[in-house]
Amino acid sequence: MTRTAGPLQGLLRQGFVALLIKVAAAGLSFLMFLALARALPPEAFGEFGFAFSLAVLLSVAGSFGQRALALKYASIYVGEDNHAALAGLLRFGYGHILAAGAAICAGLALVSTSLGMPYLAMVGPLALALSIAEYQAHVLRAYGTMSLALAPRDVLWRLIVIAAALATGAGLMQMTTAFSALTVLALSLLGLSAGQMLLHAPARGLLSRSAPAAPELRTEWRHAALGLWGTSVIQSAGPNLAVVLLGLILSPAETGPFFSALRVAMVLSLFLMAANMAAASAIARSHAAGDNALLQSICASVARYVSWPTAAGFAVFALFGRQILELFGPGFDSAFAPLLILGAGYLASALMGPTVQIMETTGHERRYLRYLTVTTCAALALLPAAILLAGTLGAALMVSANMVIPRALCYRFILQTHRIAPGLLPRRRGAADHD
Repeated sequence: MTRTAGPLQGLLRQGFVALLIKVAAAGLSFLMFLALARALPPEAFGEFGFAFSLAVLLSVAGSFGQRALALKYASIYVGEDNHAALAGLLRFGYGHILAAGAAICAGLALVSTSLGMPYLAMVGPLALALSIAEYQAHVLRAYGTMSLALAPRDVLWRLIVIAAALATGAGLMQMTTAFSALTVLALSLLGLSAGQMLLHAPARGLLSRSAPAAPELRTEWRHAALGLWGTSVIQSAGPNLAVVLLGLILSPAETGPFFSALRVAMVLSLFLMAANMAAASAIARSHAAGDNALLQSICASVARYVSWPTAAGFAVFALFGRQILELFGPGFDSAFAPLLILGAGYLASALMGPTVQIMETTGHERRYLRYLTVTTCAALALLPAAILLAGTLGAALMVSANMVIPRALCYRFILQTHRIAPGLLPRRRGAADHD
């Protein structure tokens, strides 16, 4: 009991900070997209939803797995005071992200010109801004500075965008097109990321080191990043490609309500995300130490603290979902059924606990990638037909199924391999006794 008390107390402290920020982020995310929906005409908001989803997808693809790689290795290097390896890891990560971001910006600038769609030119800068912000957040989480890691993107950025949307409504500025909205998002996030790094002296100091990382470390990082990159891209593909395909098949006016329902439903994912952020380092260290008792305690804590607020949020959607969607604009309540389907997927994920985090930090990321690849490819193959047959309802079914099925497979694998139950789902007697 004494042996596990210290790590669990640290986990709870970090978890409390992360939960506070993510709860604030949940409300601010809702208000940000609501304010944008009110500031932009319906057609422009549909274009914005299409472009924002594309930017999120490209930011994950352009990160080349560096986010999860930083979290996996930086936590270990910080604990070991291995500054040389940590400095090399940071340069390795930033180098990949900046190179990919520059290529994406150049490519989309050409595409926007050839298609006559100016707002696509700002998708690249927003994708780069999201890549840098997320990467830095993962790095700073390894130091345990949860507030500095999360607050700039999750709180301050959203407040700036909300203020810009309100200023547009008051006639103080003009943000009435998808291009102008994407510009505000990209520039404000880049500015906040620069300030974030300036405020964290240890990470800033490591970037100034000129000694290259050992070749064997770079080889190890490349190998690990490949699996983590594939996982992150495919994981992001489901919900974001659903919006992108909707934008290509249906009109922007029809895409807007689904984009709003998806962003509202994503509020439920923030509880599990906050718990995973707090628990990631503890999960990695307890597994490295071979301490399954501590690993089970961490998983049980995460599952308990995540499931109840997620269930409460889903109940709110079931009771007041139509009224919530109507806040975005007239006719947006047409996405009520998709909202419930998407919310059910996030609730099921919460009940299964930190399954993905365990797979990624215990060396089974490639198995998870196989699970996710099969289900995502199947969902994406069926997605165009589902949209044509059932519109936004079909898209929601595919996205939700793609959330739940791979996590259920991971849950069963963890139960059998590590002999722990990562969530609150019933543990079948004898299930843990089979390898």
